Amino acid sequence: MNLLNRIVEFPDRFDLTIEDTSQKIQVDIFKDEQGDGDEGTVLNAENLTAAFEEKQDALIFGNGIDKNSSNRLTLVKNELSCDYTRLAQDLIPFDACDSQLDKAHWTSCPAYPDSFDWGAHYLNHVGEAGKKYSSFDLSFDVKDIHYNLNRDSDPTIAVCLNDDNSEKTIFILFGFAFSRIRVIASSDWMNIFMAENISYPAQNGEYENMKLRVLRCNGENGTQHYSVFINDELKMEFDSLETITDCSDISIGTIGCKATFTDWKLVGSN
Repeated sequence: MNLLNRIVEFPDRFDLTIEDTSQKIQVDIFKDEQGDGDEGTVLNAENLTAAFEEKQDALIFGNGIDKNSSNRLTLVKNELSCDYTRLAQDLIPFDACDSQLDKAHWTSCPAYPDSFDWGAHYLNHVGEAGKKYSSFDLSFDVKDIHYNLNRDSDPTIAVCLNDDNSEKTIFILFGFAFSRIRVIASSDWMNIFMAENISYPAQNGEYENMKLRVLRCNGENGTQHYSVFINDELKMEFDSLETITDCSDISIGTIGCKATFTDWKLVGSN
């Protein structure tokens, strides 16, 4: 940063107007400070520029901060990280799930991403253990999906709404390989609802990062209304049957594949 001094022809000149006659005259005013003293630091371009340069050179680089070609500080893309420990809810793995929780980076990734079996469930409980929800808003990001259609032809990202009565437990399954979303009754693994021709972001068979969201609120006639989103775009809506759970603890994970989960958030009434 190079500062410039202000330059004018008459820096000490003022216009005075005589009130009674409205006559305007020009005068030059100069300080007449007598006695001993100290001028102090002059506020000019040279001193201000030197102060900025001194501070610039004193900064220590690191943690995502670097100098650019103009010798100025810049942020290094994707290298400045935050600690989300106080914000990220727990994500507790069940049974065969090998997810490793890193709350500081708000991430849960599988220890063995290529180790998965046909139809195997790899689920993680979201939030406080044992806490159940009536209405809720659940969202999470999914990336680095590891799947093999020869091992499981219908790999899915799963949201499980678990009830004490297993007949009321349902799964919302994001079936990216078949471009669909299914709602499944856990008791007999039969479709309750299904939306087809669902687009999932992918290039050359590699699925890109995606944000999934499930919103449940009270509907009409004692039912509950569900809205399902992919990357903030509404993809599916349905109302619960009478037999579907009223209150449930919530899990997210995969079936027949593995993936990394980030930025999960669950809020609601319980």
